[in-house]
Amino acid sequence: MHRKRPWYSPKSIARSLAIRPRLYLSALAGIAALALLPRGWPASVREAVAWDLSATIYLICAFREAFPLVSLTLEQNLSLELIEHLRDEKLDVAFLRTPVADPVGLAITPLLEEPMVVALPGGHAFARRDGEGAGALSLKSLAGETFIIPGPAGTGIHDATIASCHAVGFSPRVGQQTPRITSTMGLVAAGLGIAFVPASLKRMNMAGVAFRPLKGPAQPKAILNLASRRGDPSGVVRQFVNLVRKAAKSRGEA
Repeated sequence: MHRKRPWYSPKSIARSLAIRPRLYLSALAGIAALALLPRGWPASVREAVAWDLSATIYLICAFREAFPLVSLTLEQNLSLELIEHLRDEKLDVAFLRTPVADPVGLAITPLLEEPMVVALPGGHAFARRDGEGAGALSLKSLAGETFIIPGPAGTGIHDATIASCHAVGFSPRVGQQTPRITSTMGLVAAGLGIAFVPASLKRMNMAGVAFRPLKGPAQPKAILNLASRRGDPSGVVRQFVNLVRKAAKSRGEA
């Protein structure tokens, strides 16, 4: 989907920061791609459904407010591909939910650590409860459920789900493994299983899905890191990293 913006000509952020004409930002399973347009180009936004956009939308908005002449393009991809593209200079910055096992040549900036919640089909017994029953669920109470898990093994949400279940004494019965969180949520809405997802996804308000917090030991956490190339000379990359880090810190202290 494309949303057109007006033409900008008087003040070019590309000229003022003296960087190359295009800058890309992307993220694990698709957060965003950032395109910097040179002076005289039309600013535009190419959008795609980003599986974790709910966790990063305010970070991106903070940068857009500070640098309104920068055009943001939202994309989707997997973490290993994004890291490879960073090193190949096809991307400049990436939001990642997965820890980077081999960070050589990359600067990893921790941004957020948020709790995960359980997404349930709207007709599920735990979702229908009200009053006290609508509160937090223990991990053990979910041992008999079928799980929908986003991402392959070795990615953040997948591994956090498996580890938290193992920690309380059971192996989750995996009904489906999905490439995107949007696919996960669709299968949950269809009644095919439950899923552990970052708490920020509650903002989606997806029809047919109910969210419940988790309680007890070994609660899964969802991390969010920002990766960039170490020593990147781009002024805009430095501005983006600094601004996003400050916005995330302010959010965490609020």
